[in-house]
Amino acid sequence: VHVDGMDVLKVREVAKEAIARERRGDGPTLVAFETYRFRGHSLADPDELRDPAEKAHYAERDPIVALKKAT
Repeated sequence: VHVDGMDVLKVREVAKEAIARERRGDGPTLVAFETYRFRGHSLADPDELRDPAEKAHYAERDPIVALKKAT
């Protein structure tokens, strides 16, 4: 199952379904969460290679901010 990892409520929904499936004895579920890394790989990574427009696009989809707006 592919999930928009930027959508916290959708992640919760899919996780609940996967857990219920396992508990029913229907086997495991492979869940792929597609998300965005907001920072470099480490504190030593200056993160200069990504386009600022790309960073801005994903900053607008920040899952924490979106969840606060939804609740």
